[in-house]
Amino acid sequence: MFSRVFCVILAAGKGMRLRSSLPKALHPIGGLPLIGHCLRTAYQLGVLETTLVISPDLPLTPWSEELGIPFSSQIQDPPRGTGEAVCIALKDLPSTAEWVLVLYGDTPLIPSEILQSLLSKAQENPKTGVVVLAMRPQEAAGYARLIETPDRQGLMALVESEEVRSDTQSLPLCNAGLLLHRTVATTLIPRIRPRQGREIFLTDIVALAHAEGWHNTYVEGSSAHLRGANTRMDLAALEQTFQEEARQRALRAGVTLMAPETVFFSYDTYLAADVTVFPHVFFGKGVQVESRSRIGPFCVLEGVSVGQNASIGPFARLRPGTCLEEGVRIGNFVETKNAYVAAGTKINHLSYIGDASLGEKCNIGAGTITCNYDGQHKHKTTLGDRVFVGSNTALVAPVCIAKEAVIGAGSTITGDIPEGALGLTRTDLKIVPEFHKRRKTSRSLTGLNHSKKEKR
Repeated sequence: MFSRVFCVILAAGKGMRLRSSLPKALHPIGGLPLIGHCLRTAYQLGVLETTLVISPDLPLTPWSEELGIPFSSQIQDPPRGTGEAVCIALKDLPSTAEWVLVLYGDTPLIPSEILQSLLSKAQENPKTGVVVLAMRPQEAAGYARLIETPDRQGLMALVESEEVRSDTQSLPLCNAGLLLHRTVATTLIPRIRPRQGREIFLTDIVALAHAEGWHNTYVEGSSAHLRGANTRMDLAALEQTFQEEARQRALRAGVTLMAPETVFFSYDTYLAADVTVFPHVFFGKGVQVESRSRIGPFCVLEGVSVGQNASIGPFARLRPGTCLEEGVRIGNFVETKNAYVAAGTKINHLSYIGDASLGEKCNIGAGTITCNYDGQHKHKTTLGDRVFVGSNTALVAPVCIAKEAVIGAGSTITGDIPEGALGLTRTDLKIVPEFHKRRKTSRSLTGLNHSKKEKR
């Protein structure tokens, strides 16, 4: 349906009201920049091509590489309005495109269904020139308002809210995006005149198209999804909408969320059916959790793959590069990073496992750490199957513990341990008899000496 639609995403705005050094389009919702959400929407619709119009200070990497969606870009410098921005984007207009979809890079949550309705509406009348994506925001300041024709059969203009006259058929609707017929875009946008010699407003295209005999109309959507991120309050509201919908999707997919309002998702979080998530869990980017696994309270996961029937937490932090196979147990106050943990292995208490590969059915005692960083380079720790590591052990990488080896509690292991061997580093136990009495005597003599000195 969208195979003949060319998508333009306008993202050259500075976002001064956000009071941030970060470009407006790169502020995240659900771990993905605003502009990334727009790209995903266009890609899921199957548009012909997508062009971003950006400022020269907006970096396209690394976020776009992580997203992996094809697009082209054009730079608008200096910014002279949305009309000029679309003119710049039309340099990339494919010859087969029949429609131009214009989205705003600070409007991240537009549902694909409403955009499908936009195109369906456009195809109802062969003379359709512009279809406006409309909403009813609580605060209309900063949004262009829709003006109906006298017969209320179409739109005659889009004007700023402060410019609306009392004698016009003004609707309580605001602009959130535009779908333009190819001819309207290519012939009329270049005719838009600058306002006060400065900005060229794309919204003026509606009045121009109406004057040329085109039929203009609109499709209304929810303001919760169509609002832009102009302020920090807008960002917070968009994040709330995103999280609420992510929770609902998880519940519908068969995930148990014990306290849904306390669980936070990223845009790409995947939880299989029958996963159980306890309260106060945060999923960063790149998390996949397979069926029947349990995520305990107050856990943080990012860049993690969790196999079936695993148990995580409470109070566990799993960092990027962690891969847990089936039946792995990660307990309270355990941190992992760039670690492969094979099936059935247990790391139950107070441990750090980084840059490591652990075999099947290992047991890692409380207080175990992999000493993976020497101040300049990271080194790897490798454990074979069924290795037992006693509590309070330091494994100084690079080190390899072969299968079925045992590490005695309290050891600092700096060399490889062969298969089935016992490795430990301890001094002999030393017992001082009657130490308590000797210490009391020593304290009494010390006090007596002090008294003698004071008398002198």
